[in-house]
Amino acid sequence: MTVSAAGLASKTLRRSSDCSASESPSESTSVSRASIARADVKAALTRPTLPWALAERVGGGGAAHLAGRYLAVAFAGPIASSSIGPVEPYAAVTFMNHWVYGSPVTISPLGSINAPRTGYGDGILQLVMGIRGYVSNGCSVAVEYGRWQPMQDDPGDGYSFVANNIVSLMVCIGCWSRKAALAAMGVSEDGHTIVSN
Repeated sequence: MTVSAAGLASKTLRRSSDCSASESPSESTSVSRASIARADVKAALTRPTLPWALAERVGGGGAAHLAGRYLAVAFAGPIASSSIGPVEPYAAVTFMNHWVYGSPVTISPLGSINAPRTGYGDGILQLVMGIRGYVSNGCSVAVEYGRWQPMQDDPGDGYSFVANNIVSLMVCIGCWSRKAALAAMGVSEDGHTIVSN
């Protein structure tokens, strides 16, 4: 199970006289934070002995008591990586959809009406690319860039995501390289069984 944090920006929407939802520039925007617990399953689409790998990831999760509200999350997307000696470049594309339940914590100006829910939730396309280098067996350092791009917004849930650029530096203790993982399974990089004397 992986746990991550996501920021949701609260906004009030009003319905104009032509029945279209629009954001009032005079209304204040606040930011709420929530820790989203999520779990995912990955399925390898390639043989482990190849110098590159492709996998599909599907998962979901949620958060409770988000300012008295609840959040459900579903996501899916491919992950690709390659092995070039001790260096492993990787990339992933994930579509993540969020459904926010409960009444928006907003105060509408007198005479305005909150936009109705559409039901399709708030979607984000997450694009990630990075490179991992193994300092030793069991220790790696990675640099990663991610772009979170909003795809659709349900105006009636009172929340909206904004685009984000995220740069990460990660140190992993206990991470195995592909070569070390294959050796632990008794398989060489070319797919042959390792025979020990």
